[in-house]
Amino acid sequence: MENSERRLKNCGLKITRQRREIIKILEQSTRPVSAENIFLALRQQGGTVSLSTVYRVLEILVNKKAVRRLNTVDESGALFELDDTHRHYLVCLGCHKMFPLDDCPLETYEKKLTCQTGFDVTGHSLEIYGYCRDCCKKKKN
Repeated sequence: MENSERRLKNCGLKITRQRREIIKILEQSTRPVSAENIFLALRQQGGTVSLSTVYRVLEILVNKKAVRRLNTVDESGALFELDDTHRHYLVCLGCHKMFPLDDCPLETYEKKLTCQTGFDVTGHSLEIYGYCRDCCKKKKN
């Protein structure tokens, strides 16, 4: 059984061609991907899936916690990545590149919040916005 099929089965989802292909694209990606880019990649592979189907499948995968949605600050919409890796990003407001952080700066704070409030923290996401080195250099020139 392929990784993509195993992921779908572990989420209790039926294995369909579209779901399997979308998962494969996300598995191959080193960065979060937009629904539009997933759609274009499927088309390049000869797929006949519609953009609305890509959005529908991604929504199902997000609801089943197989995929994580990251919201962006620009008009490009959401980005998606597999939800098996806990990552946080620095997001450049100039070039829109995303730089993954090596560790989670919120783990200790999350535990502290649980102790102080009794709140059962089940997860979090963090994106830090600013300008990368290249964009800072361009702004100075």
